[in-house]
Amino acid sequence: MSTTPRPVISEAVKGADKILHPSKFRMTSLDLGLKWRATTGSCGLWAAARACAEVPDRDPLDDTLTPAEDALMVMLLAGANPCRRNNLGELPMHWVESKRGTKILADLGGLETINAIDQHGKTPLHWAAEIGQTPKAQMLIRLGADLLKRDSDKNTPADVAKKFRH
Repeated sequence: MSTTPRPVISEAVKGADKILHPSKFRMTSLDLGLKWRATTGSCGLWAAARACAEVPDRDPLDDTLTPAEDALMVMLLAGANPCRRNNLGELPMHWVESKRGTKILADLGGLETINAIDQHGKTPLHWAAEIGQTPKAQMLIRLGADLLKRDSDKNTPADVAKKFRH
């Protein structure tokens, strides 16, 4: 008994004799999300978060997603856990680099991680202050990040920003 592959979508209007099949050459963001969910590896979420970098000279009214932001959103919508830590105790909220990526993580389940600490006691706001990610820091503050939380060296995010001249 041979099984023939079923068509994904049949067109009912013009071109009803044609059957649409998924492309073999392009991977869509939905395919990426489903493939990520099928595998148990979680490094994809951190990679997508890290790739969400600020786009220079972006129009503030432009709401189109970059490919990294799109991948991050699809992974979260497909069931990725934004509260899962890596082996160093870091969360995707620590790794995300852009204001929009931070907002996507917060909106899709990661809001409770904005004050979470890594193994060095640093919050995502400490990371943003250390690296000089001003837009990310502003978004974290708008979302309610604790400005007075101290890391293992007893520094607040403001102390860290001053130390690294940001």
